[in-house]
Amino acid sequence: MKKNLLQLSSFQKLIIFLITLSVGIIAINETQTRHLTVAEEDEDSIEIQESDSDTEVDLQLAENQEQESADLLGISDRKVTVFLDKDGNGNYTQTDSLCDTCVAKSLVAGNRTNGRYPDLKELKTITIASSGSLQESDLLTVNSVWGFFPDRDLAIIPFTVALNDGSSDLYIPARSVKHKISGNNANIAFVNSVDETKILIGFSKLIPSYITAANENSDVWVQLTPDTGKPDFQYLAKSKLTKDDALQTGSSDGYLLEVDFQTKQSLDKLSAEQLYFFLL
Repeated sequence: MKKNLLQLSSFQKLIIFLITLSVGIIAINETQTRHLTVAEEDEDSIEIQESDSDTEVDLQLAENQEQESADLLGISDRKVTVFLDKDGNGNYTQTDSLCDTCVAKSLVAGNRTNGRYPDLKELKTITIASSGSLQESDLLTVNSVWGFFPDRDLAIIPFTVALNDGSSDLYIPARSVKHKISGNNANIAFVNSVDETKILIGFSKLIPSYITAANENSDVWVQLTPDTGKPDFQYLAKSKLTKDDALQTGSSDGYLLEVDFQTKQSLDKLSAEQLYFFLL
């Protein structure tokens, strides 16, 4: 072997040296490449772990922000539901059922102060959803709801809602209406304003169920729609019928009903078509 190498020319020896050097360089480069690839894979793994960690943190922050927003608005997981109050005691019991009949009807909502209604521009309506459910967020700015639905024979007597009391689910009672009659069909002789909150209604005669109510001194509920162009905005109040002994109606069969609506809304120049009567 040594003899053969000695017999090679200088040029041939140079070629062999260069080939050997090239093989060595290629081997070194492959080794370095393997090290770099492993390092890059480790860095990618670290980046993926950091990305997953960042995503978890972002989700937690979003959940915390949602909870903080809900707390600021007073929103909780409380359910608000309208139910059919069969026994009329105002409390939801096992004998009662959720008000499916109320679905798609609009409750009137507003802030009553000392029992007094706000004027029309301060009212809003809240639509009742399936199974009588309401959105809690719709009730955060009001303290009372009410409504009368003659086409469903149902009434929701003014009910106080207090969503910041820390209580459990809220149930709003709806009552079945026994006898109803529109003002246009109630034999109304006149509607006069007594003062800023009261009106006096004169009937030339009454239908039998209302004569019974008068004799039994039972409450008569009245729905007032101040603006017939806005039929969803209404007020409810109750009073008792009295015999028209002074013949203000001009009829010996006449009755009077003085109703205090306790509202800031003007009650001047009302007509029969703005009134509806019902018994519970």
